[in-house]
Amino acid sequence: MDGEDKEYTVKSTYEKMQDICNGEQLPFFQSLWRVKVIRSTIFFAWRVMLKEVPTKVNFRRRRVLLNNYCCALCGEQKESASHLFFDCKVASKVWNMWNKWVRILNVHYNQPYESFLHFLVLELNHKGNEIWKGVSVTIMWSIRKHRNNVVFSNAISDAEEIFCMAQLRVWAWMKHKSTKVRFSFSDRCMCPIPYIRSIT
Repeated sequence: MDGEDKEYTVKSTYEKMQDICNGEQLPFFQSLWRVKVIRSTIFFAWRVMLKEVPTKVNFRRRRVLLNNYCCALCGEQKESASHLFFDCKVASKVWNMWNKWVRILNVHYNQPYESFLHFLVLELNHKGNEIWKGVSVTIMWSIRKHRNNVVFSNAISDAEEIFCMAQLRVWAWMKHKSTKVRFSFSDRCMCPIPYIRSIT
């Protein structure tokens, strides 16, 4: 980092991110590392929070020439992190589908870290909400995976596909992270909140 030949570690990256944030102990950093998903996804979400994830806007800032800098999912606005994961009409549809599925109403935030911090369910305890925040991370991961399929594999932008893949990933990662998961994917698809409560 900074021109020095340093070995990459999670600690060194954390310290670098702290420098970027002027040394502040931002609460979402601490909360993010406790969510129950695979570690590579957490690191990805960390980059989203800091708006350092590869997007067309970030490529333009680094003077990378592209045919256009519009969102790969909607094609209507510049592809920034806030737009791609939250403001894009395709991403917004995914979040709305999720909220209707679990029968909750979440306030819309267009800043990644605010969305993560406020992604809560009142009827869940603290541990349950740590698991629930993994849902937020998984949705962002699923949006990114689908976006890449659109860009590199000529897939069709489809909010329902993103939603279904996010459902599957949440169940699979919960099962991987907790030995208490005894319910099937089809059981969980009825409504996830009671099943999250059952493993906390």
